Parts: sequence; structure tokens; C-alpha cells
Amino acid sequence: MLFAQLPDDLFRPLASPSRAFNAALLLHLHRKVMGTSPDPVRKAELLAAIGDFSADWALDQQSDDEPVPVDPIERRSALFRRFLETGWLIERRERYVPVVDFDPEARLLLEELSRMERGETRSYGAAILDVLGSLESAIANPADRSEALGNAARAAQAFLGHVRGLAGAMRKIEERILHEEDMRAAFRLYFEDFVERHLISDYRTLHTRYNPFRFRSAIVREAGRALRDPLLIRALAEAILREGRAAELRVAERGVRADLTQILSIFEGLDRHLDAVDDVVARMERRIAAAVRYMDRPDSAGIERTAAALRAVGAVR
Repeated sequence: MLFAQLPDDLFRPLASPSRAFNAALLLHLHRKVMGTSPDPVRKAELLAAIGDFSADWALDQQSDDEPVPVDPIERRSALFRRFLETGWLIERRERYVPVVDFDPEARLLLEELSRMERGETRSYGAAILDVLGSLESAIANPADRSEALGNAARAAQAFLGHVRGLAGAMRKIEERILHEEDMRAAFRLYFEDFVERHLISDYRTLHTRYNPFRFRSAIVREAGRALRDPLLIRALAEAILREGRAAELRVAERGVRADLTQILSIFEGLDRHLDAVDDVVARMERRIAAAVRYMDRPDSAGIERTAAALRAVGAVR
């Protein structure tokens, strides 16, 4: 139902030839102009911010398919209308003063785009401790901390998504390296994108002395014990019902069991996802090692070709 909630033309600026500029401008407005303000921004202030940002962006980065006026006043007005017509912005009046805000659903999407653009690195230790802490809190105090169980389940799912994304990102870089004909460019991809971005920032933490997965057994133990305790499940369900987060006790109990089962299955099956990451790393290391050995091997045929070329040059003289 995602597209039933979003304006019909919302993605048009992000799929256009000038999508890089449009995305950069939207993120700028979100972070610097409208992100921290609890109130709508005056239209005049927003137009000024658009003008200042677009003045620093080279005109040749705009496509001829989406012409933007050269005049600064006309240019900022055209950009404003583009976001207004596609549903990113909403304009209204407050006490006769024109104000502008992001569309509520568009703002949520922009939050995710901003997070992706920042390229945040997930701390495995913090993610696992978040799951364990929330789970232990719900178990220790089911009457008052039942919502912590839902938080633990969501944190576990987000953590699994990050681990799966790590393997996928590594495979994507692997494919780029394999299709790169320039050996120098391939090595640059390996060391800059593969090693620095993933082996150092993410993968390396899985093989340290203080491996964050040492807490996994505690999560599995606590989730399994809670699933086998009907009184605890009933206490958590009653709290959920009392707080208005379920319509009836049976539904609440089913939700408690679902959350516990999800946490348990994620951390019991984590080895499969880690093995997938290990496979990509081992494969890449073998290929890079083979490439290095090939580059270090003397090329006798090449030497002969070079000598023949030199002899030919000498004969001409």
C-alpha cells in the first residue's frame, strides 16, 4: 500500500535526467532548512534557500530535457514549483503569510533517503545489545515493559537486514571487480570499496576477540525460555491488552509468541548469513592473490616481443 499513500508524481524528480541535483536539493532542504524546525517555513525563506543552493550547482549539470531558467529569481521559482507539483512540498497560508512544509509521507521517505545517503555503518555490538537489553527488560518486568518485546523483535529484524545487506553489497562489488578490464581500477575497487567500506567497517568486527556475537547465546536462551513459559506470555499479553495495543487477549498472546519466535529464529539461523559473507570474502581474497601472482610472473613472450621491436627499430636506423 506504499504507493497509495504517496503522491502520484513523487518519484518523478528522482527519476528525471536531473535527479542528482533534485535529490541533493531535497536533502539540503530536509537537513538544513526544514528538518529541525517544528513549524512550517515561510515561502520567502524557502525560495531564498533554494536560490542559494542552486547558485552553487553548475548549470551544465541540468539536462536539456528539464530546462531551468538562468535568471536566479526565475530559477528558484521553477524549482519550487517542480517540488510543489510533484507532491514533495505543501503550500498554505498562516495568518495571510505563505508557508511551506514537506508532505508528511514524503518526509518519511526523505528520512530513509537521507539515512541511505549518509551510508551509516551499523555497530554490531550495539545492535545485538539492543535486542538483548529489550528482551531482558520485557521478561523481567512484563507488566510495565511489554512494549520492549516488540522493540527487541524490530531490532532483531533490522539487524538481520543489515547482515544480509552486507553480503549483498560485497557480491555487488565483486561483480564490478570481475567485469573491470583495467587491473589498476580493479585493485582500487577491491581496496577502497571492498576492504575499507566492508571488511574494515563491518566484517572485521565479526572476527575480533570481543566478537559481538558472544551475546547471541544469551538472546537464544532468553527467547527460548520465554516461549516455554505460558505464565510469562500471558502477563505480557495482558499488559499489551491493557495498554490498548491489541483488541483481545488471544490476539495479544499470538503477537507475543510471534515476536519471541522471530527473535529466536533470527539468532539461531545467523550462521547461514555469516557463512555467505565469509564465502564472498574468501573468494575475493583468492582472486586478488591470483591476480597479484600473475602480475609478478615474468612474461617471457612479452620480453621477446620487446626485443624484436627494438631490433626492428635498430635496423631502420
